Amino acid sequence: MDNQTISRWLLARGFNMVSGGIYESGYGGYKVRVALLAGRGCTSAHKFSRKRDLASFSFDQVRTDRHGMLRGAGLDDFFISAMKAGNPAPKWFPDKFRRAVYSDAVRVPLPAEKPSTSALAMRWARDNGFTRVGPFMFHADYADSTVELHVGTKGVVTHMTTGFHRDLLMRTPLRSIWFDSTGMIRGAGLDDWFVKEMEIGGAPPIWFNKKFMEKLKARQGRPSFS
Repeated sequence: MDNQTISRWLLARGFNMVSGGIYESGYGGYKVRVALLAGRGCTSAHKFSRKRDLASFSFDQVRTDRHGMLRGAGLDDFFISAMKAGNPAPKWFPDKFRRAVYSDAVRVPLPAEKPSTSALAMRWARDNGFTRVGPFMFHADYADSTVELHVGTKGVVTHMTTGFHRDLLMRTPLRSIWFDSTGMIRGAGLDDWFVKEMEIGGAPPIWFNKKFMEKLKARQGRPSFS
């Protein structure tokens, strides 16, 4: 696909050209920006001072699918995950593509065998406030930071980014990941540090579910529990 074809698709689906080769559209509190350069492009979502890189692509990777949706440019997966979490569809999703996403969201496949730890971790992230921003990457907001959870085939890596500063919270093999009786993921760096922040007045992160919070309250004064 070439620059002109991609540009025409963006303009037809509600994007505005804000400067040479740069197109913008809104989604929730985000400004979604697509920059088309010489043979390449990049897509990002901007919210206040934070930026999420959604895709970096070459034009030959981009195509339209049978629903008329532009694929390979970072305008699909992040927003599909948002829709499945209960958010509206972005205006650039064609009607057929939107219906296909909703249809897939209500379909609950039964696994033929026990899911892998990697699959369970991805499902946990999706169900507990994280947004999928790539094949293995999930993001969630925490205070003025973004928590990044990378679930690979061999391990999990968790970072927290605040402005231009990025801290490593955990790097661990999948064999060290488990889920407690409340359904909370353990071993991924998403529990103890945030519990301690709550003890000094911080807000609970979005991924602390109701049962986990109840267990915390029942064991006040004991920040580490199983």
